[in-house]
Amino acid sequence: AISLVSGEEMPLLRDIENTAQAMYRVGEASQPDVLRAQVERARMAEDTLRMVAMRSAAAAGFDAELDRAADSTLGTPVLPAFPATVPSVDSVLSLALRDRPELRAGAADVSAAERQRDLAARNVWPDITVGMQLGRQAGGVGNLMGSAMIAASIPVFANARQGGTRDAAAAMAAMSRAELRATQADTRAAVITAYAELVRARRLTALYRNTVLPEADAAATSALASYRVGQVDFLTVLDDQLTVNRYDQAVHELEADEGKAWARLEALVARPLMNAHSTASAAAGGDR
Repeated sequence: AISLVSGEEMPLLRDIENTAQAMYRVGEASQPDVLRAQVERARMAEDTLRMVAMRSAAAAGFDAELDRAADSTLGTPVLPAFPATVPSVDSVLSLALRDRPELRAGAADVSAAERQRDLAARNVWPDITVGMQLGRQAGGVGNLMGSAMIAASIPVFANARQGGTRDAAAAMAAMSRAELRATQADTRAAVITAYAELVRARRLTALYRNTVLPEADAAATSALASYRVGQVDFLTVLDDQLTVNRYDQAVHELEADEGKAWARLEALVARPLMNAHSTASAAAGGDR
């Protein structure tokens, strides 16, 4: 028998192999059936080892991001309880355009650049200074004396100096506005993309869990029962069970896709959209 990673065997696939071996011993199945079952178990063991290696690599990446030791213990991932309903795309987009930090920073840059532009535009006008002085003669006696002064600095080379500064400030203001519009466009695209991925993942997960996976599981169970009485061949049993495995893996991948879509939307709107402390197991039985 082929050894698998402890605890990673697929129970039904192991049952199929045991059934094939038992039927082979009594002459009701062929040796290739047993070998095919063992090959599929070995292939599943290979997939399991590859996924374990991927998890180790992901854990090392987390440790590097968090500046932790490489031998730090990584907790067991737990699927959060996703919200029962999804907000409308218009409401999410409105929040993102209003509260996304990148857009707030861009708006502040535009405001600062426009103030700098206005200040540079005023430098082409003469700078007028008005002053007045009051005093007495030496000794502190006599009448008060006063003087007034008016001075003006006139920009003689306004076009070459102040005009250049003004044009540069205006160009910086225009660039800041263009960058803000580009960030807004990127935000809209990111929100719509993440929202579409969220809706896709939720709908396919519901379809697989409620319809596809139960039907595939029933077909695999029926095929195994039929194989035991000689009504179907072994390949039918094996194909049906592998189909169940593929759909089950697809469900987990779709749930991960939904979680990533929620995370992207939360980053865009700069606020939580789901309760990260509520797990899917705690909310089991709820309508998703």
